[in-house]
Amino acid sequence: MSNQQDSSRNFGRGVESTNPIDPTSQTQLPDFINDLNVQQKAIFQMIWNNPELSLNEKIACMDELMDKLTLETKKKYRSWRFEHDKSTVG
Repeated sequence: MSNQQDSSRNFGRGVESTNPIDPTSQTQLPDFINDLNVQQKAIFQMIWNNPELSLNEKIACMDELMDKLTLETKKKYRSWRFEHDKSTVG
């Protein structure tokens, strides 16, 4: 496996956000949610709607689920993630 493939599989893992966007944007679900199966969608919605988690914590939780996403959905997630956390580039 190349370094690029390996780093993309571990995108964002163990990296706490240091530059999250304005937390007021947390009210709208990400567009990539529509591409998920019922179980994945439920998990992402529970993470996203949890008022006890900061944006940084929500992103870290979502990062842990990356291996379960299709390649196309991973790309959408990464795009969304970069818009919401510019401290990490993948």
